[in-house]
Amino acid sequence: MSNNKLWVTSFVALTLVGCSDDKDDNTVVESNVIVYENFEGIEEGSLPEGWDIITNIGDAYIEDGSLYIDGRADNYTATAIELPQVVASHANYKVEVNFTIAEANNSSRWGGIKYRIAGDQPYYQMAIRQGATSGNGTELSSRYNDEWDVMDTMAFDQDIDSEQIYTATITTFGNRVQQTLNGQVLHDADILPMLGNVGLQAAGAVLKVQDIKITEQHEPLPKLEQIYTVNEPETNIAMAPSIVTTNVQALDDLQSLPVSNAWLQLDANLDLTSLHGMSLGSLAELLEMDLNTIPVIRMSNDVDPLKLSELLNKTKSLDVTVVSDNVDALQVLRQASPNVRSAFEFLPQSDDQSISNWHDVVSDTTRSKSRIVVVPQNWATKENMRYLQRRLLTVWVVADETESTADLMTLGAHGLVVDDTDTINQALTAFPENSLIRKPLFIGHRGVPSLLPENTLESAVKALELGVDGNEYDVYLSADNHVVVIHDATVDRTTDGTGLIEEMSLAEIKQLNILNIDGSVSDMKVPTLDEFFETFKGEEMTHFLEIKSGNPLIVDEISRVTERYDVADQLIVIAFSEEQAKRMGDVMPEIPVGLLTGHSEGRDENATLLSMLKKVQPISTTYNPSYAALANSTVEAAKHRGVTVWPWTYRNEQDQQRDYAAGIHGLTTDYIQWSSDFVTDIEVETHDLTVDVDAVVAVDATIKTQIGELITWDANHFVVIESSADYQLDDSGKLIFTTSGEAQILARYFHEFDAVEESNEDQHNVDGYHIFSAPITVTIN
Repeated sequence: MSNNKLWVTSFVALTLVGCSDDKDDNTVVESNVIVYENFEGIEEGSLPEGWDIITNIGDAYIEDGSLYIDGRADNYTATAIELPQVVASHANYKVEVNFTIAEANNSSRWGGIKYRIAGDQPYYQMAIRQGATSGNGTELSSRYNDEWDVMDTMAFDQDIDSEQIYTATITTFGNRVQQTLNGQVLHDADILPMLGNVGLQAAGAVLKVQDIKITEQHEPLPKLEQIYTVNEPETNIAMAPSIVTTNVQALDDLQSLPVSNAWLQLDANLDLTSLHGMSLGSLAELLEMDLNTIPVIRMSNDVDPLKLSELLNKTKSLDVTVVSDNVDALQVLRQASPNVRSAFEFLPQSDDQSISNWHDVVSDTTRSKSRIVVVPQNWATKENMRYLQRRLLTVWVVADETESTADLMTLGAHGLVVDDTDTINQALTAFPENSLIRKPLFIGHRGVPSLLPENTLESAVKALELGVDGNEYDVYLSADNHVVVIHDATVDRTTDGTGLIEEMSLAEIKQLNILNIDGSVSDMKVPTLDEFFETFKGEEMTHFLEIKSGNPLIVDEISRVTERYDVADQLIVIAFSEEQAKRMGDVMPEIPVGLLTGHSEGRDENATLLSMLKKVQPISTTYNPSYAALANSTVEAAKHRGVTVWPWTYRNEQDQQRDYAAGIHGLTTDYIQWSSDFVTDIEVETHDLTVDVDAVVAVDATIKTQIGELITWDANHFVVIESSADYQLDDSGKLIFTTSGEAQILARYFHEFDAVEESNEDQHNVDGYHIFSAPITVTIN
């Protein structure tokens, strides 16, 4: 865009007053109004003078004192009009439109307000979908060379009701724009500072405009939230853990630390100290600085969360993490500052590490409106980490100084809270390319629909046999309030019947038969949520329950079924609707939630990251996007904020291999069978080994696959984390110690991917990945 000469980099401030010549009313028009039109007195079927139809695939006309733009003729190419060219000589203006969507071909179709139009293109647009509560219900986008660049998406708090009038406001000043709907700020971004006209358009919908006013904007918009650009330690580990240092000597350190996060203590006066008690200055001072490290603020028990919230809101602080072990305090803070990120610190009160206790950790973290849980190392095992990760938590482990660096590194945590950053950063460099120290999870997309009909019990059982960590399936509410598992709003595509699923009783639904993949009729039935919970209770598998229904009562029924079968420790819920995600927080606040969404990369990494954080932090969810446009750098940046990313839906084997090796948090796939043989674990027979100088190091081991198969293996490839002895280590991992001493090593295994015939040349493809054992202490004689 920036190369096009039409994207003007300067603007002219003009003061013009405009209104329709047809008006003969008593409307008071402010002196800085450029255009005001309420369509009264305009001949029916026509347009106001100077208003032009730009694309006339549909129609645009005045009827009953309102403007109608009928774009139903095409769902994708919009019917568009432009306002008089008097607007085109302005860059800084406020556009206020009172409108509704009178009709829509489907809930994803939209009406749009174009602004800063230069010729036919480029221009910016605020789009509002009829289904405005979806993750992309509203958009900020630009149009250039007949292509869309979606810069930001956000859900509104209700779908557009044709009987209700809404107010959309777009304010531009210099290189800034703010888009609001009914006073709710939805999009706040940088754009190019250019002159340009204003227009209205609709695609697949009828946009009804009651009136429009454009006034000059003389006041700059507030500054944008700051996103910190952090330092990345050198490593070959895919999606390496974020390093949170507790060793801070001064606030200026946060401009140069070689890690992504810094742990600071906050007192009741909102002053900061280091973990070691060193006075550092005020939080207000810190929040005004340009930083290269994300502040992690540990509230003391006497901090007033509302007082802290006031400061965070005043400074528009979004890219900070506030930590507490007090669920209630975090709830108060997050209610008052929904954009702020929080973390729950788990301080064990007993030695009980049963699943029920870990479920309580999940519940407390989720109730606190946090996605990050901070746990002590003596409570962290690989098995516990995987359980918490299956429940959508980001796990930060506080290092125990009595344990080795190697122990800490191999837990599979998302973040490591350490004092000695030099040692941990050095350990990060020890790993070969394409190393995994945390296992990505596989979620069966409606089971395994490449082999058996989607959303059936049979398909879900097969997916578990093939190794999924979780099963995803879709739910609606029947007419008699049973939660039923089916993807579409109708039964037409997947069964031998017809009709809307939510207009049928369970008895009527159970009369239907599921269609096989080849279209023939099977004996399988549409299952209920009860059947899924009963079938999989106690299995090492997570239910990824996608709410398709827009009926808010489905959340209440999910809650009742969950309690009936006592499976809360196996459940997470995902949804495209932010309203349903919010309702989960009200009705089932202890159950983690993932936000399903589309994804596009913005103008730069920080713009993309800011958009992502504004989606998930206010409603405390994970980020579950379509994977096609997802950049690895975005996922890497998000991890430092405790945001885990769960892309969907993999139907290309090479993509599935590549993103697994990239350490993505969880992959939703139609083809779990492609990955059933992936090696996930190494278990060595001994963790204390004695070897002679100049001997080749080897140890007996067992490897485990995604499907659970155990294979004996002679481990003779290693990485060295720490050593007091000299050694030789070749590229393959063959290890020989040349002097006596002691060392901490990890056995390493390289899993080579099966060759895939099709090749996506636009993507960076990999041959496989390394995994590692728990530490082995070696004594060299």
